[in-house]
Parts: sequence; C-alpha cells; structure tokens
Amino acid sequence: MPAKAPNRNYLRILDKSMEMFNQDGVIRVTVQNIAEALSISPGNVTYHFKKKVDIVHAILDRLERELIELLDRGIHLKSKVDPEEHYELVVSISRLLWRYRFIFNFILYLNSLDPKFGERFKLFQEHVTDAMMALVDQSINNGWIKKSRAPRDRRLLSDNLWYIWLSAIRVSELEPDNGKNSEQRSVVSALKHHMSYMENYYDEKMYQEWDAYLARIDTD
Repeated sequence: MPAKAPNRNYLRILDKSMEMFNQDGVIRVTVQNIAEALSISPGNVTYHFKKKVDIVHAILDRLERELIELLDRGIHLKSKVDPEEHYELVVSISRLLWRYRFIFNFILYLNSLDPKFGERFKLFQEHVTDAMMALVDQSINNGWIKKSRAPRDRRLLSDNLWYIWLSAIRVSELEPDNGKNSEQRSVVSALKHHMSYMENYYDEKMYQEWDAYLARIDTD
C-alpha cells in the first residue's frame, strides 16, 4: 500500500520552518514563532512534530531525497550529452544545498538538541557520498574527468568534493554584498572552489569549457 501523502499543514510547516531557520537561525526560532507565522495554533504544529528538532529531521529527509535524485540524474548522463548538462548539474546541487543551508550552519547545535540527529546526518552523508562516487565513476567513463590515482581514490575525491561544497556554502554568507543576491554569491563561490580542486582531474577541453561556463554565470 503506498505511503499516505503528507497533508497541507504538514508541508506548510516544513516550508515555513525552513524559511525561518535560514533567515533567523534555527536557535532563535521556536514552535510558537512558526505557528504565529502560519496563523495556526502551536498545537497544530506539535500535532505533526512533537519538537522543533523533529521538524529538522523531516527537512533533512526531504533534502536527502532531492539531492540523491539530482545525483542519480547525473549518473545517467552519457558521454554524447553536451557537457554543459554536467555543469548545470553541479549548479543545481549548489543551489539545493544553499536552500537547506541552515542544516550545515547549525549542525553542532542540532546534535546538542538530539544526538540522534548527528547519527542521522552521518547516515545522510554516507548515502550522498556513495551516490557521488557513482557520479565520479560515470564522469570517468564519459571521459570528462581523469581517473584518480592512489592515494587520491574515488572515495576520497567524493568526500573532498562534498566538504568543498559545504564549506563554500557556509563561508559565502560571510562575504560582503557585491551586488549579487546571496544565493548567487554562494553558488558562484561553490563553483569556483569546485573548479580549483578539480583542475587536475578535468581534461583540458573540459576545464576550458568549465571556465567559460563559470565566467558566464558569474556575470548573470
């Protein structure tokens, strides 16, 4: 029997909570704040989520589904496909991580609220880096990146890319406003760090095309 679809209030609570956690910080936002922002009673929130951290658990579940879906899409890109689809995939991943940035910015606080969250986050990272490793394999098979050599194996490459993306997302929020909106700044920052790390992995043609693509979106 298929799982019952979440009702409208459940989804509204998730969406509004994520917006408030990103804007005000998960530490400051209370269940009462969320209820007031949605013009519903606190009991309506706790009917679906007993505690604030339970909302975060549900948001992390949603992030994992969306991120794995993106990575799976990349795994099925074939060599005959325009490499720009590969670049756009990395942009989409960066934008997705930015939308869920509060999770990464407050991971220690969330773990202090509920040690099970830390365990759940570790499992989430394992699932993501497994999917990333499959994406790395596909990119090697397509001839887009060079095969890694010991001690830089596929697992280490996947882990490092993940850490680079997360660090770039977090640090970009501290950068001064340069006329771009914060999401665009964050995405461009993540891509520049991605490019810097991958310089020795991309073949020359791929690297030059990546560089031109990055220059183009940096002016958008």
